[in-house]
Amino acid sequence: MRKRDRRYVFLRLMALLLIILGIVAALAGIFAGSVMIIRPSLILGDSADASMRNTYTLIGALIIIGGLVGGLVLAAMGQFYQVVLELLYVNRTQGKALTYMAKHQ
Repeated sequence: MRKRDRRYVFLRLMALLLIILGIVAALAGIFAGSVMIIRPSLILGDSADASMRNTYTLIGALIIIGGLVGGLVLAAMGQFYQVVLELLYVNRTQGKALTYMAKHQ
């Protein structure tokens, strides 16, 4: 494997890492928001009144939505980066083939 190919493999792995981190961030947002909605007493204790519980429910829903949106955006960025790298790699390979064919014709 040549040095340039190793660089492309490394960049593809970084794009895959972005996708995985996006999925993990979305799952973490869902988990954290669910805990705030289902069990606000874990955070507030037993002394919380109804308005505090409602506030924590709203914040939990916002955390779920934010985690999903942020995670999906991060995963989409990783996927886009992977597609761009693949297009650049194919373009470079085709350019080499065309140059080779022009020289040996």
